[in-house]
Amino acid sequence: MDEKRLGNVPVIGGLVTRFSLGVRELVLIGILVVTGLMFVIFAGMYGTTKKSEERAQVQALKGDQMDKTCFSKLCLESTAYTLSSMNISAKPCDDFYNYACGNYKMFHPLDADYPSHTFLSDMLERNEDKLKTLLEKSVKRNTDWASERKLKHLFQSCMDDFSLERLKGRPFITQVLSQLGGWSVLGTWFASNWNLNEMLKKVQTDFWVDAMYAPRVAVDYTNPTQTSIEIYPAGTSRHMYWYYYVSPYATQIQNDYKKFIGRVANLMVRDSNIELDATTQRDRVAEFVNDAFTMETNIARLAINSPWTSYSYAFSNRMTLNELTQAAGGQIDYLQQSAYLFSSAGITRNKKTLVYSLDYLKGLDNMITNLPSGNQARMVHNYLIWRVMEAYVTDLSSEYVHANREVLFDTTGTTEFPARWTYCFSYVKQVMPEALGQLYIADHFVDKNKAKVTEITETTKQALVDLLKKTPWMDAATRAKAEAKIKSASYKIGYSDLLKSTDKIDVMYQPININVSDFFGNILSMNNFHKLAWNKELVNGEDRDQWYFSTFDTNMAVLWYWNEVIVPAGLLQFPIYDYHLPHYFTFGSFGTILGHFVVHLIDEYGKNWDSTGTYLGSQFSWWSNATLTSYGDVKSCMIDAYNTTQGPFIQPDGKQVYFPIQSARTATDNIAQVAGVRLAYNAYQKWEATHGVEKLAPSGQGFTNEQLFFISYAQTYCFNRDSSLAYRQARYTSRIREDYKVNLAVSQLDEFNKAFKCSATSRLNPSNKCGLY
Repeated sequence: MDEKRLGNVPVIGGLVTRFSLGVRELVLIGILVVTGLMFVIFAGMYGTTKKSEERAQVQALKGDQMDKTCFSKLCLESTAYTLSSMNISAKPCDDFYNYACGNYKMFHPLDADYPSHTFLSDMLERNEDKLKTLLEKSVKRNTDWASERKLKHLFQSCMDDFSLERLKGRPFITQVLSQLGGWSVLGTWFASNWNLNEMLKKVQTDFWVDAMYAPRVAVDYTNPTQTSIEIYPAGTSRHMYWYYYVSPYATQIQNDYKKFIGRVANLMVRDSNIELDATTQRDRVAEFVNDAFTMETNIARLAINSPWTSYSYAFSNRMTLNELTQAAGGQIDYLQQSAYLFSSAGITRNKKTLVYSLDYLKGLDNMITNLPSGNQARMVHNYLIWRVMEAYVTDLSSEYVHANREVLFDTTGTTEFPARWTYCFSYVKQVMPEALGQLYIADHFVDKNKAKVTEITETTKQALVDLLKKTPWMDAATRAKAEAKIKSASYKIGYSDLLKSTDKIDVMYQPININVSDFFGNILSMNNFHKLAWNKELVNGEDRDQWYFSTFDTNMAVLWYWNEVIVPAGLLQFPIYDYHLPHYFTFGSFGTILGHFVVHLIDEYGKNWDSTGTYLGSQFSWWSNATLTSYGDVKSCMIDAYNTTQGPFIQPDGKQVYFPIQSARTATDNIAQVAGVRLAYNAYQKWEATHGVEKLAPSGQGFTNEQLFFISYAQTYCFNRDSSLAYRQARYTSRIREDYKVNLAVSQLDEFNKAFKCSATSRLNPSNKCGLY
């Protein structure tokens, strides 16, 4: 099924993606080549070219100062990188983001492929470039069972433009339509042979497409060692939000989407080798478009108007498959559907299922029943055909891909689209992440990084325990439980031990048959592999050797149901992290992110999960009543501190607008943000007390180690974003823009104001700060 089959996992995560150095690497090369003239170069880099200023900087670094300064390759490299993004003319105590990131846009201009650059998205881009190079290299383990060979052959089959253009839409017609009983547009479908449940089984399982509803396998929050079947409302276009179907203001989008359905349908007719006269083809295609759009509109309206359960794991939401079929109305046999999907998991009529909206499923059954009796079978069949057709349209020739691009432009205004290799890379990354991760760690990950980050993690954990002792709003009983939870948590760093064994990865992908010349056939083989994986997960529970994130991702997460923090190897890369980097850089960048997520283990989110990962329920926690009461004051303070507007943003009409920060909605995460920086800073101070004061960076600006800690923190949020994308994010989400996120966070930290000697009247030094941790 599509990417939405991720499950409703209780995760805080999502530091999104990409990386490139470009001009800065050239700067670095210049620095390394002329190390002896380093001070002149630094002066030249930042505009201080006067002879007197050059001599002053050289003189300042002579003697004892030279002994206290780090001149290693990585110190030079990291300092050059840091300085390249900074706007040193800005006042750090008034606008710290501008001071740390003011020149970031200069080195990260927007282009057609990427409407947004962030520190972490740049990093993922760099990781993906490495992986693309690995995928294009010749196969080393060239045996039928080798996962490396299957991975690379899958990628090559996707990149085979010649075969895709030659075959056009025929793979779908011969391998899908024939299995789904034909198509009314071609005159190959007959209502007398049609059965809803048989059709739905093939769509949902054989072709892995969500239609009418979405089944999932997910960890049962009440018992993390077990998994459950979950059922969600689903079954509309990936290009259409639900409200697009029903809003009177979205008429043009509706028409554009219907035009897309018709465009694809006509291409399929052309490639079917079935001759239809022009009038017949026009009428049948129009009927197909109307059937598909009407069904999807009905489903969207149901999803909008049906209440969703606030706590799906409540006993009242656990129904046997037989009970669910009866309660929903009987048109869809959920026992039959689940038994087909989980054919090797021993599904019985008494199998419990978690239902997120029974009202939706009842409405779905009623909607099908009330379709015009003479058209019911055809309408539902055409809808299901379209669901599968749209899902596979990007896996066919360029004309089908272009039709998909046309509707994407019509619905979003996007005019530039990823190259073929980007699509193919995304596909293999999605379906064979362990095989790809194994290639990545073998070629691009240094195990010393894993060892050093363990040291940072342990220091951070102890620093949080120390902070808790000073936390005024936690009472002694709650503090003791928080400390125990921190110490019992597991920290998955770098990569799973599973990736060390090529044999285990080969066995994992053993069921897949990959033909380097048949991409469409490979997709169908992957569908069967997904089915087998879900069956295994439902029987055995979640495999903890398979991490929530891929090894090469630049994300971090806390999984409360396992009481663990995940730090994939893709995040442990320069410039955010390297075992040679001074700790003021690594604690400032990596450490503050880690601190943020460690805090989530014990904060308002984490309080509902105990140290074993058991969900206590939304109304229960391991916090005492006294702590809950005191925390209310802390949260109120943070809500007030962030109660401001952000902007300007550019509206579609070109006018500037400001939006209020939704401080009440984001307060818990804002607390973790501020506390995470403080935690990392204290951890660095703790590390330095044990290992000694580190040598200074050769910045030529006289930065202290403490100042570079905060600069490194701020630079993890440097960004450059297309104005229309920035407007949509601000208008339709609760996210806080990065410049406001940084400035508001440091304004709550006395440690920051002390490091930069901010006056009492400085903008980022308010007299009243929130007492968090």
